[in-house]
Amino acid sequence: MKGRVIQESEFDSLLVDSVDEALTDVLGMKFTDKFFTLLETELQISKPEIPRRLDNFTSVLSTVFGSRAALVVGRAIAKRFYTRLEIPFVEKDSYTLLNYGTEAKSIMSKQGQIE
Repeated sequence: MKGRVIQESEFDSLLVDSVDEALTDVLGMKFTDKFFTLLETELQISKPEIPRRLDNFTSVLSTVFGSRAALVVGRAIAKRFYTRLEIPFVEKDSYTLLNYGTEAKSIMSKQGQIE
C-alpha cells in the first residue's frame, strides 16, 4: 500500500477487518460473534459503523474487558490495522484503539495516501 492512495471507505474497511480478525484470534469465533451481536442490538453499533464511532467502540471495549485488557485488545487490533496499511506500528503505553486509529489516519493523510 506504500505510495498507493486509498479511499476513506477502504481505510474504514481495513479497520473493520482488523477488529474482526483480532477479536477472533484473541477471543475465538463464538465469543466474537456474540460480542458483535451485543454491540449491534444493545448499543446500535454495526460493524461498518465502527470506524465512524471508534470513540464509542473503544469505550465498549473498556466496559466489556476492563481498562487494562481493553488496551491489550486495542493494541492487537491496531497492530493488524497498521500492518494492513503498511505503516510502522509503535506501541505506546497509554494509547487506546481510538488513539491508534486517529494516529493512523494522520500518518496516511500526511503521506497523501488517503482521500
